[in-house]
Amino acid sequence: MYKTKVYVAGSCKNRSLVKVIMNEIMLMGYDVVLDWTDHKDPKMAKIYATEDIKALHECDCLLYCMDGNPSKGKNFELGYATALKKPIAIYVLNLNSVVHIPIEEPGILKYYIDKECVFIRANMYPILHTMDELKLWLYQEDNKYG
Repeated sequence: MYKTKVYVAGSCKNRSLVKVIMNEIMLMGYDVVLDWTDHKDPKMAKIYATEDIKALHECDCLLYCMDGNPSKGKNFELGYATALKKPIAIYVLNLNSVVHIPIEEPGILKYYIDKECVFIRANMYPILHTMDELKLWLYQEDNKYG
């Protein structure tokens, strides 16, 4: 059976929470094409960028972790995946909990969106709030390939 390959983009400021999301995706049976959460050496930036681009070409879809933190890296990855016509979904990181309780207060979601790039503010992609929604989205993507 084919395993959908997922690229998970997120802010380095929340790399530990993004790592949790990556682990959850792998527990669901999907492949994460690149674990960038241990990339910390500024001298390796060119190598990291090359790995990112290679992984973006290899992935079947991109999950963009939205946390309201400005990040040139995750914005580049979102734009690059968009140019490659990859399926993309936005996952709202709940910074108060690793359990990913949905953010029910619309003001918080608007606060996040207002701090994100134009692709997010344009509402171009589905926004996922829970692991169940993420699981359903990945299942639908997986069925396109398998």
